[in-house]
Amino acid sequence: MKQETGKISVPQTRKRLSICLKAGGHSFSPELLPRTAFEEDNEVVFTVITHKCTLVPTEAFEPSLAEKYLAVAGLACSSHEKAVWETQNGITAVIAIDRQCAEYIETTFGGRASYDTPLLTDYATDERLLHICTENGTAYLKFYDGGRMLMAEAVPASSEEEVLYYTAKAAERLGKQHFAISVSGPQAKMTAKLLRKHFNDVQCE
Repeated sequence: MKQETGKISVPQTRKRLSICLKAGGHSFSPELLPRTAFEEDNEVVFTVITHKCTLVPTEAFEPSLAEKYLAVAGLACSSHEKAVWETQNGITAVIAIDRQCAEYIETTFGGRASYDTPLLTDYATDERLLHICTENGTAYLKFYDGGRMLMAEAVPASSEEEVLYYTAKAAERLGKQHFAISVSGPQAKMTAKLLRKHFNDVQCE
């Protein structure tokens, strides 16, 4: 039976095709999908780019509460959105996506489709590291210390200056102890250049 919202189970033997959904799927157009997405042998992974995303420990996650997790985080779904989710390595990402976009994906691709978010990407390291990934107007910040993720958030940031603002706010929470910053994404070089004016240890991937 088709799920109303949430993760769609995908067989692991299929080829993996990744498709980026900008602006939480609100700009989604089926006509722009590659022909290979409709081939039955392919798994289609839709990476949803939006700041309306939060992480929940999988053992505490309840599908029926998906939209409430977003609301509690101050990221409530609008009337045109619904919550979907994806689980990796014991962490479940709950993501707000355009309702019509999600319904098209679920109806068209069924069990071949799944969702993803840069907030699930693991940059685990033993050093104190703040990783920043910028993607299409959203910045994903994750902080690691001793191999453990201690902070993860997605924020709207359409410029390098906005990324700097959120980085400075994160630094205030992290305290005075030294940490490195690693930046990735299409605007990584420009973002790293600006951050280096304010932070000592900034790397560009």
